[in-house]
Amino acid sequence: MRIEQHSWERFRGYLRDIPEVDHAALVSGDVDLLLLVRVADAAALRTFVLERLQRLPEVKSTQTMFILDEPHLQ
Repeated sequence: MRIEQHSWERFRGYLRDIPEVDHAALVSGDVDLLLLVRVADAAALRTFVLERLQRLPEVKSTQTMFILDEPHLQ
């Protein structure tokens, strides 16, 4: 996702109160943040993105990817 410049400190506070967010990372590149969220199904993900994330004033854009497999390498 992309957020407004200089809003990371405030936005981090919002993330702490959202139980679906399992992990958040501030990153460099084309996006500002990577979020790992855990929801029940695609409908719950849609609701989460459209009604929770995109309604926050700091959010400029989101991009959604699905984890298809998580191989355990060790």
